[in-house]
Amino acid sequence: MKRICLLFSFFICSVEFSLGQIGMGIRAGGVLATMDLRAVEENHIKPSFFFGAYSEINLTEKLIIRPEALYSSKGTRFSNHEIYGDGSINYDYLSVPVLLGYEANERLTLLAGPEVNFLAWYYSRYRGETHTLGNPNRKVDWGFNWGLAYNITPKFGIDVRYAHGFQNYFHFVYFGKDERVHSLRTQGANKVLQVGLTYTFFRKEMK
Repeated sequence: MKRICLLFSFFICSVEFSLGQIGMGIRAGGVLATMDLRAVEENHIKPSFFFGAYSEINLTEKLIIRPEALYSSKGTRFSNHEIYGDGSINYDYLSVPVLLGYEANERLTLLAGPEVNFLAWYYSRYRGETHTLGNPNRKVDWGFNWGLAYNITPKFGIDVRYAHGFQNYFHFVYFGKDERVHSLRTQGANKVLQVGLTYTFFRKEMK
């Protein structure tokens, strides 16, 4: 995590002296997450959250680059016996999206770009109990983001974004309809819809 933060800071500092304007802020909001998993039926959306910081750097009058560092909770929810309720699979990541933005006007910006996710914590939850998941094959997950951001005021804004992970290997524990614990290694992909609020606390014009 320290190496990621240092790289993120170095990137911001390196472009600050060469570009016209730089802004920094915080971003947080809600997540609707699921996973496209092979051999697992009845996946459902799992409400979750994210929070973190971002920098917004003007490349031209219309184009910006927006690197972010976020703590993002992903995973999925699965159905079980109606008496016993549902369970969830949870993968928490330190996510680093690097997005290219096009400012359609002074309020609306279109965003798209890749992200890399570093696994921080993973567990399964069922009937109030937390179960440790098996060791994942890969602790780094790649994905792609696209969405839009809308400035309500010069400091406050709202954004909507969809992130789709590339194929990865997952190892997890879940409860099946037979009410037994199952352990499964399978391929899958994270699918996430984010709705967030942004607050830009710093903006500087570079001459």
